[in-house]
Amino acid sequence: MEFKEYLSKFKKLRVLVIGETMIDRYYYGKQMSQFRVECLLEFFTEETKDYIGGAGLVANNVSSFVDNIDLITLCNKNLSYINKKLAKNVCLIPIKVKITQYP
Repeated sequence: MEFKEYLSKFKKLRVLVIGETMIDRYYYGKQMSQFRVECLLEFFTEETKDYIGGAGLVANNVSSFVDNIDLITLCNKNLSYINKKLAKNVCLIPIKVKITQYP
């Protein structure tokens, strides 16, 4: 049995992914100066790109070979961004939380 045939058997399953969805931010740019003795690096950011990570990434990866995925994740202020970055066959079930500052 071919691997693709084996994966096609999963197509009709319904999968539940539970976990923390995060936004991975990548900074692209150039080094501004030489390394210092203090091991500090000055960096000029030219561009930033955000990608979905954590449980959202897992759900998107599974969506390539499963038709129905439910994603239960904690969400705060980035709910619309997360929903926009998920695959069309991933159903987001957000658990909204209020984050408080600790002293």
